[in-house]
Amino acid sequence: MSDLSNLTNDLAASWRSLIAEWSTTRQSWRDKIADRFEREFWEDLEREMPRLLEIMAAMDDQFNRADQMMRE
Repeated sequence: MSDLSNLTNDLAASWRSLIAEWSTTRQSWRDKIADRFEREFWEDLEREMPRLLEIMAAMDDQFNRADQMMRE
């Protein structure tokens, strides 16, 4: 397993944990500031993080292929 793969897995696990924490927090934090945070920051993260994780996994795959080719 490559370092990038390890980083991707760690980031994915941290992201799942953050989603759970935000869900719990949002249940009790209900004001204009929370709405603003969700709108200006959280929604972007929700939209972009899955794509980032996909890109990192694809990069890891390409690095692994390149490494295999160099070893042949």
